[in-house]
Parts: sequence; C-alpha cells; structure tokens
Amino acid sequence: MFVFDVALRLSVALHETSTKVKRRLAALIVAMVALNPALALAGSGGLTDMFESAATGADDTVKSGIKISRAVGFFSVLGGIAALKGKKDNPHIKGWHIVLAVVVGVFLICLPEIIKRSQHQVGLQEVDIG
Repeated sequence: MFVFDVALRLSVALHETSTKVKRRLAALIVAMVALNPALALAGSGGLTDMFESAATGADDTVKSGIKISRAVGFFSVLGGIAALKGKKDNPHIKGWHIVLAVVVGVFLICLPEIIKRSQHQVGLQEVDIG
C-alpha cells in the first residue's frame, strides 16, 4: 500500500504543479496583451464594422450551406439507389426509406433553384446563392 500512496501523492503534486504553470503562463500572456494596446485591440473599426463583419460571415455561411446541401442531396440520391440495389438481400430496407432518401436528395439538389424561383414569384430581386 505504501507504494500506491507515494505514487498517488506524486501524481497529485505533478497535477498541481502543471496547473500552477498553466495559470502563470496565462497570466503572463494577459499581462503582455494588456501592456501592448496594439495587440489588445482586434481592429480599429467601431460597432458598425463588427456588424458588417458578422453580415459578411453570415452571407458566406449561407453560400457554404447551399453548397453543402447540394453535396448531401447528391449522396442521399446515391444512397437511395444503392439501397434499391440492396433491398432484395436486406429485409430491413423498406421501400419508403428509399423513396424518402431520393426525394429529400432531389429537394436538396434543387434547393438553390427553388429559392431563386420563390424570390422571382414574390417580386424580390433575384440573388444568386451558389
């Protein structure tokens, strides 16, 4: 038992030492940033620049999301076709699973066109998103 007690004490001491070192390193980094105002400021713009940056990021996210949805739709259709081929050997594959995979896949592939036509029908200015 004595060996395990010593090992436990050494492990706890090592953990405490590493925690202290991490805290001191973090405090040193914070102090360096606080002493140098150029590092502390993210940018020289104001609140409007922050909102502009968020809007640009949201726009990029929407475009990426549309591209990802196309890819997911493509693989969903491929999965539906593969499931159709494997249906005769696997009783767990239901027909409605295959139909659902293909329909959702086609919807995701056609999503940019659906958005574009919806904007045109409502009377909005059409925006190319993809």
